[in-house]
Amino acid sequence: MSQTLLSICIPTWNRKERLKRLLERIASEAKGLEHEVEVCVSDNGSTDGTREYLETVVAKGPLSARFHFNKANEGFDWNCFRAAYLATGKYLWFFGDDDLIVEGKLTGLVSFLKQITDESTQIIYMLDANALKVHPRSSSHDVVVHPFGFLSSVIIRREPFAGLDRKILAKGIGTRYVHAWVLICMALANPQVKIALYDFIIKVEKFSDGPRQRLSSNLATLRGSYLINLLTMYSVLMRPFFWSDLPRLIGNFARFTFLLLFLPICERKFRSNEQEQIELSFFIEKYSLFGLPIHIYRSILWLAPNFIADSLFSVAIFFLQKTKLTGHGYGHWAETWK
Repeated sequence: MSQTLLSICIPTWNRKERLKRLLERIASEAKGLEHEVEVCVSDNGSTDGTREYLETVVAKGPLSARFHFNKANEGFDWNCFRAAYLATGKYLWFFGDDDLIVEGKLTGLVSFLKQITDESTQIIYMLDANALKVHPRSSSHDVVVHPFGFLSSVIIRREPFAGLDRKILAKGIGTRYVHAWVLICMALANPQVKIALYDFIIKVEKFSDGPRQRLSSNLATLRGSYLINLLTMYSVLMRPFFWSDLPRLIGNFARFTFLLLFLPICERKFRSNEQEQIELSFFIEKYSLFGLPIHIYRSILWLAPNFIADSLFSVAIFFLQKTKLTGHGYGHWAETWK
């Protein structure tokens, strides 16, 4: 029997209905490809009937399927590895349980993978044109995390992945970007590794209309910081159940706002000789009415003398560590921005 071509590796936890929707879509898309496509699901100790569904429904269905069941929640990163180590295919596709494959697109992907003959092509990335709208930073963090941080966009050759040192891979545990860490490790192990690009065939689903989800789906991003869209805030405020969740939402808003102020300080301190020219229109597009004050704030930081930037950075780090928002000190931020 020929080797399986593609293993779709899905970490999951307490998302039975989302997982069911995804697996039904894969089963529909994989008709005629049953010997070339398999699913590998690692369940992180779910209590919503996920295991029963997998063992009684999926295991008896048309899909070639492999499962791992953790006794307790081991965290997202470990669960990604658990799913990946189940794979037997030539290629391994990390896939989020809340995403879907666009209808009619799996066959084309399988054909594309079959056409790859260069053994050094070990990474396939599904390029989302919208991801390119995020302003780039010239650091290794951006090379991998923007745009490579989207889990379901990453496909890798299984053989070189399996040959990586697991102790080194484990250093990515806790980042929630362990799939991006895998790409770094593969590149370090083989500097000649090549990346092939493929069309974005993933549909990101929104399953909830609760206040947290409504806010999260309308957060604008720049360098990992967030600000709430005013129109979304207004629509949420009009719902009575919002008020019971208000304390936590205020805490999140405060944290995001602090990051919004802190990250330009990091940029000013660690890149004092290489200021990026970012137009006002970019801030307006990302932050609406808040774009102008953010742009002015960043401009003032660059006009300030170095000792001011150093002082602001020290105060911010002290605050972060005292409030336990982070345990990282100077070294972490210096490495991130340099």
